[in-house]
Amino acid sequence: MTEPVKLKITFPADAGAIHLIAQPCLEGFMSSFGVEISAADLKPAESRAQDFEDTGDEFWDNPDLRAFRPYNVVRAADGTGVLVIPVRGNLLSDFPYQAGTYATGYDYVEACVRRGASDASVKAILLDISSGGGFVRGADECARSIAEACKLKAVIAYASGMMASAAYWLGSQGTKVLVSPTSEGVGSIGTTSGRWDRSALLEKEGVKLHAYKTGERKTDGNPYLPLTDEEIAARQELIEDINDEFLTAVSSARNISVQDIRKMEAGLFSAKKSVRIGLADAVSTRAEALMAAFGAKSEPQAETGINEGSDMTDKTKDTPKAEAEAAADITSGTAPAPVVDAGAVDAAVSAAVGAALTRVKDILGCDEAKGREAQANVFAFTTNLALDQVKQLLAAAPVAAPAPAPHTAANPFETAIVERLAIRTPLLG
Repeated sequence: MTEPVKLKITFPADAGAIHLIAQPCLEGFMSSFGVEISAADLKPAESRAQDFEDTGDEFWDNPDLRAFRPYNVVRAADGTGVLVIPVRGNLLSDFPYQAGTYATGYDYVEACVRRGASDASVKAILLDISSGGGFVRGADECARSIAEACKLKAVIAYASGMMASAAYWLGSQGTKVLVSPTSEGVGSIGTTSGRWDRSALLEKEGVKLHAYKTGERKTDGNPYLPLTDEEIAARQELIEDINDEFLTAVSSARNISVQDIRKMEAGLFSAKKSVRIGLADAVSTRAEALMAAFGAKSEPQAETGINEGSDMTDKTKDTPKAEAEAAADITSGTAPAPVVDAGAVDAAVSAAVGAALTRVKDILGCDEAKGREAQANVFAFTTNLALDQVKQLLAAAPVAAPAPAPHTAANPFETAIVERLAIRTPLLG
């Protein structure tokens, strides 16, 4: 029997690397280690058990890697679809895969966005984001690919969990940013790094490192030598230069001045607050975000350029109209209207949107879905099965057992993340 393909995910253990990651996630990110993950480790497994069509591209057609390169299109009755791209866990460079809630590679996201942008059957793209960020390298190129896709069709970024740092860099480039009411935070627009100084520890043990070098700065970053003011200044300059690229990209996409973004001090904001200060457009559920994607008008996005304005303002309080619109979006229990130009959406598209939303609601609300919520979500959002077919499959599936307490992780990587980051939300499909 052929052994299943496993991916080995390696994370940095050195604080000296430069990261685009929210601080609550930093310790777990750096302390994680290489683990092997197979398709069976990806939960829920049903979300990966789908039919694939050969594309002629080895990246997508490799049967051993398909489980790690999902291309999930939710289709309406008329065949039009919305491509849902999962952007979850740590964001990695040189990692052309999507490994469930563990990690997502920039190369995978970029390839998926480009394929969706050129896929005539895809009306819009939905980035389903739940990530605290990741590596610097690769973030810029991935974000640019999302901005390019927006010139061809709508790209909705949805913060189903955290959308922070590098994850926000990606999401901010979409045509719209929508946020779950229970999002764990949006923003963290900043860059971080560190440097261990173990020289005092060595001195206490009576050990001293003598470094031979060419060039005064050659030993910058050596953890066994004391920090110097010159090293600190040089490292800070590098961090600032990288961060300027981050701020410029967000400023251009979100039409917020660079100075306003700096005043946010790289903070994480709640769903409602992120809307008020302009980091997001509306608070919505996942189903509402999907409906917005189906109803979005496909047209090139205007380039706004960098905004160098002055004071940071509450975007929803500048005008009565803006305040009313924001209030309508965030009112508890009231579904925000889709981001749609009603005059531009013809009857066929309206019917498709209605049919898709009705199907999702019927699946999630049917009696067979009780106790099988995870499977119901998979069938509703990642398949084209009819309601009757889904009911039959759900009825045959076992009812989920009560969640064990305390949480028992599936592998060492999940253990590190759960224990160090105190994750209290369920794994998402």
